[in-house]
Amino acid sequence: MKTLSSMSMIVMALIAAKAAAETIGDAPADEWMHRVHGNGVEIIAPPSVRRFTGDLTIPAELGGRKVTKIAKRAFQGCRGITCVTIPDSVTKIGEEAFGDCKGLTKIVIPPGVTEINKLAFCGCEELTTVTMPDGVAKIGESAFYRCRKLSNMKIPARVAKIDKSAFWGCSRLKSVTIPARVTKIGEAAFSCCAGLTNFVVESENAVYCSEGYMILSKDRRKVVSVAGGVTNVTIPDSVTEIGESAFRECPRLESVTIPDSVVKIGKSAFLRCHDLVNVTIPDSITKISESAFSGCRFKSLIIPDSVVEIGKSAFSYCSKITNVTIPDSVAKIDESAFWNCQKLPSETIQRIGNLQKRR
Repeated sequence: MKTLSSMSMIVMALIAAKAAAETIGDAPADEWMHRVHGNGVEIIAPPSVRRFTGDLTIPAELGGRKVTKIAKRAFQGCRGITCVTIPDSVTKIGEEAFGDCKGLTKIVIPPGVTEINKLAFCGCEELTTVTMPDGVAKIGESAFYRCRKLSNMKIPARVAKIDKSAFWGCSRLKSVTIPARVTKIGEAAFSCCAGLTNFVVESENAVYCSEGYMILSKDRRKVVSVAGGVTNVTIPDSVTEIGESAFRECPRLESVTIPDSVVKIGKSAFLRCHDLVNVTIPDSITKISESAFSGCRFKSLIIPDSVVEIGKSAFSYCSKITNVTIPDSVAKIDESAFWNCQKLPSETIQRIGNLQKRR
């Protein structure tokens, strides 16, 4: 037992050893914190990086082992870093590894990395250029969330999944090409991208296709995502469903024409489309889903006779709405359906209350 204890102490001492020869930019590193990860080591930023400003070079080797992983939150909040050089030995970048590195302007991801992890570069507001290797197969949830200046970015050909909110708030993206291998685009993957006006889905893609500013299912029956930079949208007559979060937080959307072919408007479909002032719900719709139009700013609304149910928060926070026509066909209306619609007249509020009592 004593021998094992002594060996453990030696291993711990080696792991915690200083990497005096390594540098952070041009300044000596006080200690690169790391731990064994498989055949290599997982690196965590030393305290001095929190104060560092300029270009950062991550060492390729520590304690005689190759650096193969950047730990979860390893450099989170290091706001003075402007550029990072990551060694080719790195194959994994942990969740939030560079989150809120607000000064970071450029990143080149090593060729061995196959996944951009959840929140990996979230909040890197000065990031303009990202180079992803060909081997990347997944872009994780909120990976580039709120990278407001990101304008130079190509999704690698092997990517199969773009997770939810992956590029939320990347307002300087203008056009995005979806590779042929992509089989899953998560909800709100491109929401709040104010400069985005065009999608191109490669023709070989078996799941999705594109029509200018719109990503559709391959059979053109479902709207998957709409570019946030458009102001007026006409949905094709082939569409039967507006998908969950399809128009979510389209900051410039003013008007949308929904054809009678549409029978379903998904959850949060038009959530927080603050400039949306003109929309007509067709009489093919039977249910207004949860948060479908929450936060929109149209002044009046006619709900068609076909609707029998209005879901949770369906029209909540529609702060400018003053007139809404609710037909007798509505049999169920959630108590939060018109929550915080402060300009609705008292008689309308009373009618809503009476309908809720009928449940």
